[in-house]
Amino acid sequence: MKRIPPILLAVALLLALFQISATADDAKKPATQPAPVVVVQPDGSLLLKAEGARIHGFKMHLEMKPEPTIIFWVNNQEYPEWPHAAAKKGTYAVEITYSCAPRSGGDFAVTAAANKIQSKTEETADWHTFKTVKLGNLKVLNDNTSISIIANGRLDRALMNVRSLKLTPIPDKENEKKK
Repeated sequence: MKRIPPILLAVALLLALFQISATADDAKKPATQPAPVVVVQPDGSLLLKAEGARIHGFKMHLEMKPEPTIIFWVNNQEYPEWPHAAAKKGTYAVEITYSCAPRSGGDFAVTAAANKIQSKTEETADWHTFKTVKLGNLKVLNDNTSISIIANGRLDRALMNVRSLKLTPIPDKENEKKK
């Protein structure tokens, strides 16, 4: 019978100990939860944060630092979507928090199925300077409707970086009359 060199036994023992230690450390770590798609604010508005978006595309991606932001929107076929973001049908006032460097930008729309709000980016100082802009009212016809931001036409270098969308429910006039 061949004798196993002591060095190989020592290496095998160290590998086994490392595997046991790594498994124990993994068991101690809490499971990471995916970011919520929608955060309901105290005033009843819906905050759709960048980290909750489903990104359709290859170049556009989520940058986590310093604050989660959808960046590198250089292809007009790519877009972020917040699945089932509008739980209830109705009309919502829409605001977007974004940045757009000089000589960049373009036209875009916030969509809820077939309905949309058209807008155009305005320059901010640079890609790290964000502003919040009111876009208008968006009619959501069905419960659990997904919300997307899509580019309309040609982009100048890149469209924008997006931190969030905010949807604030607008009370229905007929329901207000009944109260």
